Amino acid sequence: MAAHLKRKHNMPQSPATSASSAATPSREPRLLQFFPSLIQEIIKLMSPVKVATTLLSEEKSPTISMIAPIQAKLHKHFSEDNTDMPIITEMKRRFRQDFFDRYVELQELLNSASALDPRFKDLTFLDDVDSRDHIFMKITAEVVKMNEKMKGIGALDEGGALDDGGALDEGGAAEGGGDRSPSIEERRDDVLPSPKKKTAMDQLFGEFVTTRTPMKTTREKAKDEILKYRERDSLELGGDVLQWWKKQAVLPLLSSLAKDYLSIPATSVSSERVV
Repeated sequence: MAAHLKRKHNMPQSPATSASSAATPSREPRLLQFFPSLIQEIIKLMSPVKVATTLLSEEKSPTISMIAPIQAKLHKHFSEDNTDMPIITEMKRRFRQDFFDRYVELQELLNSASALDPRFKDLTFLDDVDSRDHIFMKITAEVVKMNEKMKGIGALDEGGALDDGGALDEGGAAEGGGDRSPSIEERRDDVLPSPKKKTAMDQLFGEFVTTRTPMKTTREKAKDEILKYRERDSLELGGDVLQWWKKQAVLPLLSSLAKDYLSIPATSVSSERVV
């Protein structure tokens, strides 16, 4: 039996069998050649994600203004490349679909926050120059809206005080003169006050007195502040954004809006580090 097996083992293979064996090499060497390069490509692909996550986890107070620049960096990195391996191409496609679709409704908010961050105010991460101008136009409108809202609250408070005073005045009038209606002459005097006569002072020095320039509207003030802001040098990346804004006394309108935006955290939970 042993001799028979030995003879069978030593029998020469047929030409067809030999050709088949030569054409079908072991799968193990191919896998060993393929996977190391794939692993390196995956590490290279996910490296910016690790850096972004590390950044958000190491920052003491990461603000929402950091999100748009990170988006732009990842968008460029995960764009299609004809030299990519098929599996890398598919990974990029799925990442783009999952990641960027999450921020569609928040994109304007994210861009405005970055514009109000002196580190990113040039918006160089946006390729379209018109988009940058559009963002600052939107910020101008927000400044006007915020200022009008604050004025409305102030007027409401003053109105309450005036109402109280008015009630006292009306009460005093009622005690003194009853409900007498004003005469036509009195009403005419209220509507058309008599012209003021020029005094000797007016006649002598009137030509030397200059009138004040009309006060600018809130929109004009906001535009002026934004122009000054955009002309300034950007803050270094390691600088304190909130401290920078506290020192901008010449940008009061823009500073108030910036504080509202920059108080929004970049994440609602602690970022997990990617190992």
